[in-house]
Amino acid sequence: MNICMMKAKELDYYKNEKGGILIDLRGAGEYRKDHIPGAVNVPYDTLERFAAVSDKRQLYLLYCDRGIMSLKAARRLAREGYQICALAGGLKAYREWQIYAD
Repeated sequence: MNICMMKAKELDYYKNEKGGILIDLRGAGEYRKDHIPGAVNVPYDTLERFAAVSDKRQLYLLYCDRGIMSLKAARRLAREGYQICALAGGLKAYREWQIYAD
């Protein structure tokens, strides 16, 4: 089982250079209010359905609000053979990084 933990500043690299698909694990309402550009909403409670139709060779970049749910999902999917990176600190860390990066 191999899980990559990426920092907010590494997200663009994993998305653009590695071809990762960005997955927002929060609920639809939270996603509509705010999400990282390019993210697809796959609420945590629908993860089983998502996994059933997803390509295990594809790299998936997971995030949630603070990183706890995405790490849990990453462990679960990695055990099933998926290529997974989880965003350390979640959307909160990403938004904080954006403030300081500008």
